Amino acid sequence: MRNLFSLDSKLMRALGLVADYAILNVIYIITCIPLVTIGAAKTALYRVMFDMLEGNADSYLKRYFKTFAREFRTATPLFLFKDGVLALICWSLWIATHNDLPLKAVSVIGLVVVLALWSVVFANLFVQVALFASKFGEYLKNCLFIALNHPLKSLIVAVMELIPPLLFLGAPDLLGALGPVWLFFYFSVTCNLAARIWKKPFDGYIEKASEEDAPEALPEDTSED
Repeated sequence: MRNLFSLDSKLMRALGLVADYAILNVIYIITCIPLVTIGAAKTALYRVMFDMLEGNADSYLKRYFKTFAREFRTATPLFLFKDGVLALICWSLWIATHNDLPLKAVSVIGLVVVLALWSVVFANLFVQVALFASKFGEYLKNCLFIALNHPLKSLIVAVMELIPPLLFLGAPDLLGALGPVWLFFYFSVTCNLAARIWKKPFDGYIEKASEEDAPEALPEDTSED
């Protein structure tokens, strides 16, 4: 019993990890409150999650805020572009589903397809910002490149990111009922899962970029999911 509650026991490590996820999730939500900071917050959360996977996250709070401040100017215009268009698509989808429009079914299906494609293509955007230094246009070009090379990974990550807005549009009562999940775990846990999904392909990109001494340029990749 004494070993069970020692700091090195599996139980205590598991409880510590749960606490870390809860703290990170709350910090992420707080730093997202101004809305315009969401891109920097997501970049910082990805950076911490990659550190955790590599066993280098002893000072994850310091790492989070350092990354948040450093990448704010880079991540913010990317967020405004990506999520601004995403919000416009979601708004159009809400209008199409709540009004009697000509060719309503066609409009809804078309918007769903556009929403899915946009989300899949940009599912890796803030992973790039967390791991690579590049330019606005290069990030966007690399998004398409990575999505084409890793469609299944991109789709899984996109689905996780779309769950909150889709619940807001289609099942707001359920969204509210799951309040504690959003507050303490959803964003940190799904970000960790996404980091696990992207770790192998991005490790390859980082290794190749290091060999070429050009971290801003993602190398060609012919691997599939």
